[in-house]
Amino acid sequence: MKKWIYGGALALLPLAYVALMYLTHEPIDWTVLALMSLIVLPVIIFRKRIDATEKRVNAMSDEEKLKGVAKAVAKVASRHLGSE
Repeated sequence: MKKWIYGGALALLPLAYVALMYLTHEPIDWTVLALMSLIVLPVIIFRKRIDATEKRVNAMSDEEKLKGVAKAVAKVASRHLGSE
């Protein structure tokens, strides 16, 4: 499918939430809308950078991917052990 379809559906998610709350006569929880905007807006804004990173990762061999994951795990583990 085209990426604009996904982007449009993602942008319509908060509108769908408001419509659902209106149809069910429930109050709109503004923290839910704020959380949606914190998730949806960066995805829409940084779409090109996300696509470039995805293409770069897909071009990597499995060995390079494993090295990257191992490096990230080592970094997280060292931070976790240092905080205790």
